[in-house]
Amino acid sequence: MFFFLISSTARASTQPDAAFLQSIKSHRDAARRLIIKAVADKDPRVRVNAIEACVYMKRDAARKIVLNAIKDKHGAVRFVALVMMGDLRLKQGLPSAEKLLLQERANQRSWHRQLKPEQARLLQIRVRNQLRRKLKLSQTVEVGCLYALYLNGSKADISRLAMLLRSSDAGVRGNAVMVLGRMEDASAVPMIRQARLRKVDKADSQRNAIVQLQAAEAVAKLLTVKAGQSERDIIRANAFSSATPELRVMAVRAMGDLKDKAAISVLKTMLAKEKNPQDPKAMPVLTELQLAAAESLAKMGVYDGLGVVIEAIGSAKRLPPPQRVLWLSYVGRVLGEFKGNPQALKAVEALMKDAPLPVRIAAAMSILHLSEEISDQ
Repeated sequence: MFFFLISSTARASTQPDAAFLQSIKSHRDAARRLIIKAVADKDPRVRVNAIEACVYMKRDAARKIVLNAIKDKHGAVRFVALVMMGDLRLKQGLPSAEKLLLQERANQRSWHRQLKPEQARLLQIRVRNQLRRKLKLSQTVEVGCLYALYLNGSKADISRLAMLLRSSDAGVRGNAVMVLGRMEDASAVPMIRQARLRKVDKADSQRNAIVQLQAAEAVAKLLTVKAGQSERDIIRANAFSSATPELRVMAVRAMGDLKDKAAISVLKTMLAKEKNPQDPKAMPVLTELQLAAAESLAKMGVYDGLGVVIEAIGSAKRLPPPQRVLWLSYVGRVLGEFKGNPQALKAVEALMKDAPLPVRIAAAMSILHLSEEISDQ
């Protein structure tokens, strides 16, 4: 197990030393090559993760990757590429995004006709379910198109997002809420608040709770601290007393994204390992909650959680292979928030070697994140 004792007052380094700069430059090119290779991987999940790293790449390389990915055969890849196109303000992608939007809407009209009761009863259950999945994924891609077009100055009809906020699928609603929160337009607040209060099917209560939390974060991003206080209170309540671990982790991560400095002291208390309530005598273990707290603190320049993150690398050994990959991938991303810290760099460099591809992509993304303010010279 790797563990480094980090001072409780550890904070972001603003002046990386020469050894740090040399080390990170030596790994940066390898990280870029890995990302460029991964965007062509046969697994769409790998392509999605690689495309997300474009936000930390050189603009020319990022533009080429993103504009190609908009045409990907998988909807989830197209959606992430469109979000990156918006974030990076890649106006060169406007023709492709506009064409894709028309295609997706045409597909949706066709699938809606086939799913009308008089038509759907003629289809096998398997076929109906496939059409519903295609429809939901197409609506998600449409959300991405509207986001990319809006942030690149197109006159796209953003009011369509209001309709997508009423989708029967929580995933579509969540993505619509997420992009509205990133559009930097406070006029969307009433729309998002209405979506959070929308009555939904109780059978999907967990996913709907996630959407409500996403909506609170989106509103908090668009408003001042005072105006969005009720939403911040919702996030804090979920961080402390949510019924599920997933919601607690999402809420804690939202605190970091919002730079909620009033929560720093509480986040520090969350770094402590938790006991298993089903086995009180067992040794406390690290959970995703501690990693989320360390990540959020680091985003606010407080590095108290670095020891927790590094220890998490060793604790992955107790997990079965599929969960181990997910765990280490998250660890790899979190390390990228510890700017200028040699211990974080050493840990992320280790993850770049002999690890499963998703973990190496996460590590490569962190290396690019750690070095984004360092010139190539």
